[in-house]
Amino acid sequence: MRTLIVFLIFVVLAWITFRLVTFSVDETQKAVVLQLGEIVRVVETPGLHFKMPFLQNVIYLEDRLLTYDIKPAPIITADKQRLTVDSYVIWRIRDARTFVERTRGVFATAEKALDDNIYGIVRDVLGQKNFEDILKRRFLDEVKRLSEDKMQAFGIEIVDVRVKRTDLPESNEKAVYQRMISERKQIAQRYRAEGEQEAQRIRAEADKQVQIILAEARKRAEELKGE
Repeated sequence: MRTLIVFLIFVVLAWITFRLVTFSVDETQKAVVLQLGEIVRVVETPGLHFKMPFLQNVIYLEDRLLTYDIKPAPIITADKQRLTVDSYVIWRIRDARTFVERTRGVFATAEKALDDNIYGIVRDVLGQKNFEDILKRRFLDEVKRLSEDKMQAFGIEIVDVRVKRTDLPESNEKAVYQRMISERKQIAQRYRAEGEQEAQRIRAEADKQVQIILAEARKRAEELKGE
């Protein structure tokens, strides 16, 4: 019995020691090893790794693509149109060391940096574009390039920036809808006027043909009577 207890204690101590000196990295992760708050190495290879107990601790980071919704940005375009742009960014951690140095591995800090920087870039770029260019979404490549330059300092790679919705403010929507309705009414009136004009032309041509046919018939009737 005493031997069994000693064996169990040994197993428990061995397991605790193993847990203190090792750590594992999943295929979807990167790990940053810190010693007394300083980064000593970055581990990107999945598997079992070793660390110094008590002196070193490990921060785990996602190595997969991540998405973040940027807060809707009110924009005034170059042609003075008011828009509300709802966008999102696809990103990943490219430089784990820089990422931890700038954010201490806290994703909320990284997301705030994304929000602050990309929100400003979207606002500035769209402010230089006309309404039609924004609807065609030709500005996204420029936003992505500027976002990459900004976020490199955080160890973040910007994979893509996309727009979910581009809305007009409610007051502008009503004005646009009224203008669209007015334009459709004008087009309908033009079509009706053109149709009526064409109908009159057809009726006049038909009346002309009727008169010609009647005149020829009378002429032929007189000829037959004369014969």
